[in-house]
Amino acid sequence: MKFSVAIAEEALPAEPVLFRGDLIESMGKAEGMGYDAAEIHTRDAALLDLDALTGRGEKTSFTVSALATGLAKRVDGLTFISDDEAVREEAVARVKKFIEAAERLKTGVIVGSLRGIIPNPAERDVYDRRFRDCLEQLLPEAQNRGVDIHLEMINRYENNYLNTAREGLEYIKPLASGNLKLHLDTYHMNIEEADMTEAIRACGDRLGYFHVAENTRRYVGSGAIDFAKVFSALKDIGYRGYVSLECLALPDPDTAARKSIDFMRSIDRP
Repeated sequence: MKFSVAIAEEALPAEPVLFRGDLIESMGKAEGMGYDAAEIHTRDAALLDLDALTGRGEKTSFTVSALATGLAKRVDGLTFISDDEAVREEAVARVKKFIEAAERLKTGVIVGSLRGIIPNPAERDVYDRRFRDCLEQLLPEAQNRGVDIHLEMINRYENNYLNTAREGLEYIKPLASGNLKLHLDTYHMNIEEADMTEAIRACGDRLGYFHVAENTRRYVGSGAIDFAKVFSALKDIGYRGYVSLECLALPDPDTAARKSIDFMRSIDRP
């Protein structure tokens, strides 16, 4: 398996991002610990030094596993279902910049909380249409640039729709795009799925990205999730994407990162 860890130059205090500060330095630290890639969180891809990131990629096998867009919502308030059309337009424009950057970095783009929370569930159809309209604007760009969009399933306490793998599969089916994949996360799945392994197997080749954290959202190996079974299910479906650590920096970033990679490598056996 290929293992990644979440990093950011700047992130909100409660963000499940382990390494913060200079991205190149964080990538070097992650590589030194045994990770294969870094997942970069930023509110705007225009803030990334793509020359530096691509230059580093030319010197090592360490890669960028994905660009995460959630800070565009949590910092700048952008969502695809906002009642303000200008906000929706800016959200689409922002993600197009992420797609352009992802093309250069040869990686994918995560869309999770950026989809927004439905304020009135009785009007879900209205918000579904807005979200679908935004995706339909983005998918041709993603296809033209050879970039996958990873739509993350998030638990009900953080987002009030598209919570399970089955819901996600039904949602993306009509869009019929090979560049739109599902993104699962063990922390969210622990809340929403009756059986994580069944959810993984149901996704099959539509699974494009995978986050790991314990049921407590702490480092892998510190909680109750049976990761041996999770990894076995990923192998059963022939998953070739990244397994990316997105957990709380507890007890501290280095400890969480080291204990996670050591534990994951110990159970990732042929």
